[in-house]
Amino acid sequence: MASTKKEAIAAVRGILDDTVGTDSEKYWTDADLNNYYVEAIKLFCRLTRCIKDSMTDAVCLLTLEAGDRNAPLHAAILPNQIEMATPSWTGKLTPATMAELERYQTNWQTDVGVPDQYILDYSDGYLTLNREVTEAATIRLTVRRMPVDPSANIPEIPSMYFECLYDYMLYRAFRKQDSEIYNPEKADAHLVQFRGKDEINPGGHCGRVLKEKSGLLPQRRPVRSF
Repeated sequence: MASTKKEAIAAVRGILDDTVGTDSEKYWTDADLNNYYVEAIKLFCRLTRCIKDSMTDAVCLLTLEAGDRNAPLHAAILPNQIEMATPSWTGKLTPATMAELERYQTNWQTDVGVPDQYILDYSDGYLTLNREVTEAATIRLTVRRMPVDPSANIPEIPSMYFECLYDYMLYRAFRKQDSEIYNPEKADAHLVQFRGKDEINPGGHCGRVLKEKSGLLPQRRPVRSF
């Protein structure tokens, strides 16, 4: 079973060789397959939310100075995918919405003190507190996120899901605009295997992993379908 980007590209290369012959490199360069891999892992992580992280400080640790209310979030954090926010001060932080603060804490934008709520819909890419902090502090997040470096040779996704990427890579390969290899029917079949018929309600490998990560199915390695 492949466990690195290099091995994944080699595995997909082997599948393509079996399809068009051992000269597949004249149709798909290693750069092509690398690009397909990066697209696959990014889409897989976005649809399945399979990377849960509380420990990567660059992503999960927010640093506040006295007078701060808004903390920028790392770009790898998926939208609205903060599962827990643990402050360094005594007490808890619970999620809310701007509408709720406007209704129940009308002066929240000027309040100063110990925050006990946060919102994500005040400004894109920021965690906003319901009170301005009076001293330096930190907030430890538990998040679902994208890979920090999707092109890294050692992927961040669980190894049990790694082969799920192949179908997307094959979809991209058979969608390449070349009269000798362009095969939209084969390409679309691989895409359905990867994420179902649409992204709104993911099926295929992505749908199964999403359900597993949500606790709706017993976890098990997906069956290959190449």
